[in-house]
Amino acid sequence: MVETTYRVAPNGFTTEQWETFMRDGIVIIEDALSQDAIDEYLAAIDRLTAADPDFEDGDRFYRQNFVELDPTLTGLIDHPRHVGYAYDIYGELLKLRETQLFLREPMQVQRNKWRPDGARVVPYGVFSPVLPLQIKVAYWLTDLPRADMGNLVVLPGSHRSQYQEAYDTLPGAWSWSGASA
Repeated sequence: MVETTYRVAPNGFTTEQWETFMRDGIVIIEDALSQDAIDEYLAAIDRLTAADPDFEDGDRFYRQNFVELDPTLTGLIDHPRHVGYAYDIYGELLKLRETQLFLREPMQVQRNKWRPDGARVVPYGVFSPVLPLQIKVAYWLTDLPRADMGNLVVLPGSHRSQYQEAYDTLPGAWSWSGASA
């Protein structure tokens, strides 16, 4: 008989983080990665973009399902820094749906504005009225010291309403311009 070794999910939400997550729809963990890990991920992204014919230096770049393209990035799939949070919500049903890489040069003229991450026609609340049907884990690998640098903009509590009236940056939303990772 072959013995199987199972990993135990790392710690996820503290009570305070869970309350924040349920109220605001977001938890921010500053300095989540070491500088060595950030450097490794940035080097992997440099390798990935160097090999991509669609990449133009100085232009914005988007790549879907990128973690499978470099062994260093593959480690992000179930990284101990975040997988415990996802496991707290989904348990054994945890599944990676997609990965996204966004590169934006500082002060680019063309940039995304407000947009919801969720269903439009049939809202997620129809399928999952209490817990989120999906979550997004994101790492910023470089500092965002000013506005309009690809900063995260969040409307706290918007995850609790089925529809938003506007899809542009709204009064009352806050933008995080913190340090990397």
